[in-house]
Amino acid sequence: MRMRNRNRKGGFESTADSGRMRLMEATIGDKYIVESIDKDDPAILRKLCSMGILPGVEVIVRRKKPTIIFEVYHSRFAVDKLIGDKIYVKQLHSHR
Repeated sequence: MRMRNRNRKGGFESTADSGRMRLMEATIGDKYIVESIDKDDPAILRKLCSMGILPGVEVIVRRKKPTIIFEVYHSRFAVDKLIGDKIYVKQLHSHR
């Protein structure tokens, strides 16, 4: 299922077209920047903020199963799919 976002002209664009994707969809080893975080669950939002996961932060995905493991600065974090689906990222460049 593709997500659709309202663009500046009032139309819609898919997240795939804008390069924006959920963290779970990211490629292992590539570098991304956090674009946004879903705000529908305040507890998850607080958890991510306390971990330093904020828009503008660079992340590198290290593993996606059974949990999503990613690096932020010099720390590694593991989150489940529910939380990973709340984080939207955009690819910067390959880190391989």
